[in-house]
Amino acid sequence: MTDAFVLGGVRTPVGRYGGSLSHLRTDDLLGRTMAAACERTSVPLDKIEDIVAGCVNPAHEGMGDIARWSALAAGFPDSVPAITVNRFCASSLSAAISIAHAIRSDEMGIGLACGVESMSRSGWALMKGDRRSCHAGRSSCSTRCGPARAALPTRHSSRATPTSR
Repeated sequence: MTDAFVLGGVRTPVGRYGGSLSHLRTDDLLGRTMAAACERTSVPLDKIEDIVAGCVNPAHEGMGDIARWSALAAGFPDSVPAITVNRFCASSLSAAISIAHAIRSDEMGIGLACGVESMSRSGWALMKGDRRSCHAGRSSCSTRCGPARAALPTRHSSRATPTSR
């Protein structure tokens, strides 16, 4: 079995609700982060064999597969597949595990694991059975799990450490 390594990663700054990152669509935010991770690790976009992105609320932007839209926004070739996973607050972790499993089983050599949420652009969920107004803010809950981040696991690297088994 082949080891999987993390070449590096990037993340956006932690923002505030309605803050300086709120004007960015989540696909643009993630796309920029994905491209920055590739640039930082000197991996050309066309060398990425698969992209897995974690996102709890992709539908709020009207796009179900935020991984694919982000990859296209970032300039990845159409030939690079991308999929979005939702495991709530473990979505990005599940993305990294999925890429690492594919590398360790020799299905691919290099992949991109990432995730994104934007509280400013996300919807709010009414609590079941709560009759109070959602505008009062007392009957709703945030669905945010974190800022955009990206990591590049790979099969071969002399400058990285193995992922845990």
